[in-house]
Amino acid sequence: EGARAVHRGGAFGEEGAPRGAERPPRPNAALALAALGTSPALRADGRSPLEFRPLSLAPAAGALEGGFAVEAELGATRALGCCSAELGEPSPGRPAEGSLEVRVELSPMASGAFEPGRGRPAQAEAEARLTRLLERSLRERRAVELESLCESPGRCAWALRLDVRVLDHGGALADAAAAAALAALLAFRLPQVSREPGGAFRAHPLEEREGRPLTVHRLPVAVSFAALQNAGGRKILLADPSAEEEALSGGARAVFSVDNARQVTVHAGGGGAGLASTKSSIWRGWRWKGGER
Repeated sequence: EGARAVHRGGAFGEEGAPRGAERPPRPNAALALAALGTSPALRADGRSPLEFRPLSLAPAAGALEGGFAVEAELGATRALGCCSAELGEPSPGRPAEGSLEVRVELSPMASGAFEPGRGRPAQAEAEARLTRLLERSLRERRAVELESLCESPGRCAWALRLDVRVLDHGGALADAAAAAALAALLAFRLPQVSREPGGAFRAHPLEEREGRPLTVHRLPVAVSFAALQNAGGRKILLADPSAEEEALSGGARAVFSVDNARQVTVHAGGGGAGLASTKSSIWRGWRWKGGER
């Protein structure tokens, strides 16, 4: 009985191609380390250690049926989020819920590390890591109310698909990807559904009937940190690291997600496991990020 219908809130269009010519110049390793040796410590791009780059969000080209794809730009890092929905039968194990699937794609042009052939292992690893972060933040934490996606228990429910494409890698991929994903969910509108005389379910186009927003309870924000040693051997914690700062950290990085319920989750470590104990710095960075953005 569950008629299948697809509604896309946005699509990756021509403007999703990386704008390499517009990237700001990136500092080299020597300059980055020398800048951290100043007093007070400054980064090569002029930021203080716990200062974030400006984050901007904008509708992207290619919207279909009244929905939106959203692009997030964080310094030299760009990510595109797109939410779509398909109407069908719910899972037998959860007959009163819809579902949420997350997919992350890194454009080979986003970074030389992801070039076809030699870059595939690094690309696959980064895609899996970002997908897992978004799944934990959005699906496992039930940021989106899955019960609200059910139109008729056991018969009809929405299956959401959230696609995130990283267009430019300038560091802190998780921060930009999470921002694009959340913005796409908040901008998305579900069509109204009615039941036809024959028993089938019909999704009405947004031009015909006004859609409804998703029920989102948590607003997770990803916050990345890296630890570097300056020329004097002093370890400095950096928020929102650039790609060069991430490379210089030698794996001493951590990614946290912080939501509006003030719950902090460590998502990625490497040598960054020790960063998880730096609660005061994490909260200072979180307050800065929330206040500035």
